[in-house]
Amino acid sequence: MPSFRFLRPLLLSLALLCAGPVAAAELTVDMPPEQVAREAYRRMQTADWVAAAETFDPAALKRFRELLLPVLDVVGVAGKDRADQEQDNEQDKASAGALMLWVLFAPATSVEEIKALSDREVFARIMANTMSLASAKLEGQDVIGSVAEGSDMVHVVTRNVAKVEAMTMTKVEAITLHRTPHGWRLALTGDLEGLAETLQASIAPPQDPAAGDDSPSP
Repeated sequence: MPSFRFLRPLLLSLALLCAGPVAAAELTVDMPPEQVAREAYRRMQTADWVAAAETFDPAALKRFRELLLPVLDVVGVAGKDRADQEQDNEQDKASAGALMLWVLFAPATSVEEIKALSDREVFARIMANTMSLASAKLEGQDVIGSVAEGSDMVHVVTRNVAKVEAMTMTKVEAITLHRTPHGWRLALTGDLEGLAETLQASIAPPQDPAAGDDSPSP
């Protein structure tokens, strides 16, 4: 089994991102952004990832899925199960990234199956498996305040606490929310974009130094 240490910093950041209080609330069009942020984290804390996806801007979930599509194309192992992928290519860096992709999308076993998931299902599958992989326990969150940027964007500042294995971590996070026709919803975070970019870098086929530059000689 290849090491996934190259993703550990992102997993820890995502663990801190997903801490929150436990007061239940239904999402409404007039719900203030601070309350939407609290409800998002409550749903994350209870591992209800499909419900948590409802608190995100649909455009953000679409963007997250689109960031991962090139990774799926690079893997290019449609119809091949994860066990075969691990056995055949265990030594390759690209294989380690591909295996990580199967771990994040479990129990999917093919590229076609992953591509058939909706934007919300992609988010839910990735986050559920990420939190399991990080062995993270969500401890709590304090909303410190919020800053409006124009009429359609608000940044909610929170202090989040998470326990990852034996380590307790605290992180101050600025959560951006957009005004949508359905009310305030969370934007895509840098950590989530970083997860997709890290997967892309880990799976990208290595460059052949012998290939050289294709540009014509002077």
